[in-house]
Amino acid sequence: MRNWLLGVGLAFSLVGGTVVTPTLPPALLSTATALPTPTETPSPSVTPTLTPALPLPEASAIFTLTVLYDNVAYDARLQTDWGFACLVQGPEQTVLFDTGGKGDLLLQNMRALGLDLQAVDVVFLSHQHNDHTGGLADFLAENPHVTVYLLTSFPDAIKDTVRRAGAPLVEVTDPLPISAWAHSTGALGTQISEQALALTTPRGLVVITGCAHPGIAALAQQAQAVTSGDLYLALGGFHLREANAAQIAATIAELQALGVQYIAPSHCTGDAARRALAESFGPAYFESGAGQVFVIAPEE
Repeated sequence: MRNWLLGVGLAFSLVGGTVVTPTLPPALLSTATALPTPTETPSPSVTPTLTPALPLPEASAIFTLTVLYDNVAYDARLQTDWGFACLVQGPEQTVLFDTGGKGDLLLQNMRALGLDLQAVDVVFLSHQHNDHTGGLADFLAENPHVTVYLLTSFPDAIKDTVRRAGAPLVEVTDPLPISAWAHSTGALGTQISEQALALTTPRGLVVITGCAHPGIAALAQQAQAVTSGDLYLALGGFHLREANAAQIAATIAELQALGVQYIAPSHCTGDAARRALAESFGPAYFESGAGQVFVIAPEE
């Protein structure tokens, strides 16, 4: 089963147990509200000392986001395990966001989906916990021709894994552009530093988080500040598994105040929080888990 963020609506359909292709019209999901068309394409705010101004992706650009590794089940073909990884296929670049906890499981899931490991250009690691970095060595053994973005605060052991593989290493502290459409929020948090990935798409800003230890709302707000875009979709772990009802309600209120249009939480979000988010966001809430695919396309 897959969610397709297409045209002016979200199309989701399962016919005879097979996944429907993204050529389907957006009106198939009758319970979904139409997605508003941005009044203008958001422009990324790039610090001149980091890189020259970069062009935005073409208005016709399509982004495909595939959850590769998750403890939440979605596609029966994939194995589940505690951790998270997501593949982002965008214009002229593919980014692997986190690597899950076990390399063999990550690679097996990618192959089960028919994904080419050699097509990955960038590995982006949200934070240093093993359930997000444990698959790094095995992935680099298969494809060392990637640039790895990780926080400066990461332990030397993880950095040495990258260096031994011969992959270029970029240490991140402040917000940093990775491509014309992908930015790091920079490091947030005190006890556990974490970065989120902000994607500038024709439909708005997509924020992918690993565990959101600094808070999902804080990371989403920082992503918006870095890219100056409207918040279209928040995806990944929201770190609410041990939160109480009041904390969950406060987080939901913060996300709604930020204008997040769609959400797809999994991993460390927790069952109680996912139920509360589903109730509050209604048709703007989408189930996620290992094997879920989101396709973001411009309005037709």
